[in-house]
Amino acid sequence: VAHREEILHQALRTFRRIRPNAELGLYVGNQRDRHAEVLFASVQTLSRENHLRHFEPNQFDYIVIDEFHHASAPTYRQLID
Repeated sequence: VAHREEILHQALRTFRRIRPNAELGLYVGNQRDRHAEVLFASVQTLSRENHLRHFEPNQFDYIVIDEFHHASAPTYRQLID
């Protein structure tokens, strides 16, 4: 989870080198790959209730949040909670 689309694309490219056969997806703007094996999402998109409800609270095994010092912001709290 990151606050800028550029960071998500960079992370996806890096992860692609590590796991070349993984199904990677983006959840940002108009691209919503909900069923990807590894999902790179913007906090602005994913924190909206109408998007969050598509995911079960235990759907993800591991979540990485870029810029975690912003975790007290309402958008990040929505995701974390």
